[in-house]
Amino acid sequence: EGGYAPMLYGKVVDMLYFPLFSFYWPDWIPFVGGEYFLFFQPIFNIADSAITVGMIIMILFYSKHIAIPQSENAGEQPNK
Repeated sequence: EGGYAPMLYGKVVDMLYFPLFSFYWPDWIPFVGGEYFLFFQPIFNIADSAITVGMIIMILFYSKHIAIPQSENAGEQPNK
């Protein structure tokens, strides 16, 4: 009626379950024949996935924002 917790109690529902399709494997298939198969069975956590994807993006593109400082004379030959 009112959900599983009162308002502002800090309980967040961010777990989603998306079984896309399911079937029984044909009996003639080795090892899995006759068994039930449910595609995308795990529960999907939006918050943890967003954090993980965000960190991967930050790591991949972090090198673009860091410039290795090079001295102005790095390409010149020293005077003898």
